[in-house]
Amino acid sequence: MRVIPGDERILSLFNAQDGEWKAKIISNTKSSGVHVELTDQIRTQPPAPFSVTLMFTPLKKDATSLLLEKATELGVTQLCPMYTQRTQQGVIKDIFSSKKKSHANKAMSIVQQAAEQSDRLCLPRLHSPLNMADLVNKITNVHGPESIWVCCEPSLKSQKKSSRLFDVLADIDLKLPDRRRLTLMIGPEGGFSPHEVEWLEHHPGVKFVSLGKNTLRAETAALSALALIHSRTS
Repeated sequence: MRVIPGDERILSLFNAQDGEWKAKIISNTKSSGVHVELTDQIRTQPPAPFSVTLMFTPLKKDATSLLLEKATELGVTQLCPMYTQRTQQGVIKDIFSSKKKSHANKAMSIVQQAAEQSDRLCLPRLHSPLNMADLVNKITNVHGPESIWVCCEPSLKSQKKSSRLFDVLADIDLKLPDRRRLTLMIGPEGGFSPHEVEWLEHHPGVKFVSLGKNTLRAETAALSALALIHSRTS
């Protein structure tokens, strides 16, 4: 829907700091851009949400779009795509890059639309793709041991040593400041390679969690885990 200066229809604007406001367009020119007038506040900015970072490997195009959309609706605050040995390289080029600097990439467009759909007043931060090992080290250097929860497949040996995500979430005391954030990692289609599994198992920053006995598709595993987190923390 296009809105022009003087149009009686009211826009709704937010900036993740000052809440949501009604606004109307005063002018719109190529030289000076769009100028609006704020009228009434619709909603105040809510307190900072429980921080959820999702580390994921881009999947086939439709599955990646679904994952981005639903992760945004379920309240993820940071989206961190990563390269693994089984990453769909073409998807990263197609969805996570932009031909022109002025154009939002497809991934960000999906995130923005999902935020509007779910009435969020802030957008999740979408990071540039990084190698899995670099991303793991970057996050654990800041947040410390067992700060990344890896959803492991039932076939992995780590499954026997892991706790159910449901139980781990139940034990979290949400009143503690350092318990107001978590990082979740989901593997690629086909799972992590044996070398990657071994590396993760020996990394002090990683904790394996289980989503049950069924073998889930990567996007199903991510959304299952995020739904559990959302219901526990929202």
